[in-house]
Amino acid sequence: MTSGTGVAALHITSVDVTGANKDDFQAGNDCSNKTLEPGQTCTMTVQFQPSTAGERTAVLVIHQNIPLPDQGTPLHLVGTGTGTKAPPAGHTLTVTVDSSAEPGRVISSPAGLDCGDTCSATFDDSTDVTLTAMYDQGSGHVTWGTDCDTFDGDNCIVHLTTDRMITATLSPEG
Repeated sequence: MTSGTGVAALHITSVDVTGANKDDFQAGNDCSNKTLEPGQTCTMTVQFQPSTAGERTAVLVIHQNIPLPDQGTPLHLVGTGTGTKAPPAGHTLTVTVDSSAEPGRVISSPAGLDCGDTCSATFDDSTDVTLTAMYDQGSGHVTWGTDCDTFDGDNCIVHLTTDRMITATLSPEG
């Protein structure tokens, strides 16, 4: 709560949150650009949403019509919480490799997948992932399932905008 305690009106021009963990605190604009006559009050809301567990600190700065060199009135904020983790940004690509006829594996670019059987990795949204068959004997042939977006030679390219599953069947060349 902010109050006008002097003999003249207090004009609150703005409210800022600064400090090491400022993004964990959100100040409402309930009192911004308000004039408080002596004895009047204004209630300000500050929400706390910790990004990680433990103690988090910031400073609420109330800027008002006090002459320079005033830098605003600081109020120190301390919050403790368990933290909230943002969901992983991206999508899961799952690859299943049938290498019973020709031993080998499938790798990805960007790196993340190296599958001899079934594996998964998460990539950023809208990433183009290139899957390449690698053969234990040096050469072979790959048949990709129907979920590839494009092909580049024997490579399968997947544009990830959602979770996807790809199958690869390795066979001897010929």
